[in-house]
Amino acid sequence: KQWYQRRVRGGQFQTFQHYFIQINLSAMDKKRGFDIMSADETVDMALKRAKSGDIRFRLLFISDNVGKVIGKNGENLKYAREILSSKAHVRVPEIPAECSNKDRILMVSCALEDVPDLVQNIAPNFWNGLNEKKINLLIPCDLAGAILGQKGENLKAIREKSGCKVRMFKEKLPFSDERILEILGTESMLSSMTDVLVEVLKIIQDRPMTHDYIRYVPHVCTDADYADKQCGGYHRALLHPGRSWKSS
Repeated sequence: KQWYQRRVRGGQFQTFQHYFIQINLSAMDKKRGFDIMSADETVDMALKRAKSGDIRFRLLFISDNVGKVIGKNGENLKYAREILSSKAHVRVPEIPAECSNKDRILMVSCALEDVPDLVQNIAPNFWNGLNEKKINLLIPCDLAGAILGQKGENLKAIREKSGCKVRMFKEKLPFSDERILEILGTESMLSSMTDVLVEVLKIIQDRPMTHDYIRYVPHVCTDADYADKQCGGYHRALLHPGRSWKSS
């Protein structure tokens, strides 16, 4: 009960139904697709990364371009794996065909020095048919302060050094403990955008999570869950702001 009350005050739950979903995650996570990272898992992952030099991160892109990102028979991801170290993992998790959410996630585990090659190879496929060229990094909310710095000084320094527009969305993505860090630029600024991503990943690598947190899973969210939220992404409530997505 105390845990629930803390979560309500923190804005984690909107209704008792949402709370009920969360307390049953251990039994439903595989069926419903929730993604829970326990403190033990995050510390263990950090120790493994420290030994191998690898870092795990997730990038958000629009579902319209999932074919471009994956490529025919997964060729693009296979190529991405080939240009990275042999232990690198790159994949796009499957989601139910009936899902209307346009957010998709690219999951990566690789050496930090391989990140520039990976992103410069894959990011243009994120942007196919889009006017805005951006990289969306999913980060645990508890690491936002370290990335922002005191009074936003870290982020300000990164902006000035790179020339890119970089912002951290204030609101969490629905049913998660994650926020989006958005890196915005042009095609000619891809190298600078990649540098920003690497700088942020270095901060994350030095500060492993020490408690449980819930990772964002797009297909468990409805359009109404994004209504009136300033959290970024490609969900329909953001792509069509003039329309009402609230539950009736």
